[in-house]
Amino acid sequence: MSWDTIFAEAREIPEVFDGFDSEKVARMTRGKLRELLGDAGINRNRLKIDAGDGNARRFLKVREEFGTY
Repeated sequence: MSWDTIFAEAREIPEVFDGFDSEKVARMTRGKLRELLGDAGINRNRLKIDAGDGNARRFLKVREEFGTY
């Protein structure tokens, strides 16, 4: 992967993942996550996209259990 690709992706990822708002990311539908696989502005790796969703859900669970992160 080239540096140009990495830098371009770094600008796109916050946008497609709703500014990393964990509550919004955790509510993304399967359809929306599938849609991201077609977004040429990001690395379209299914495992990475699924990890973003799963990590948001885990983050919310930890925050709920402990009151903060």
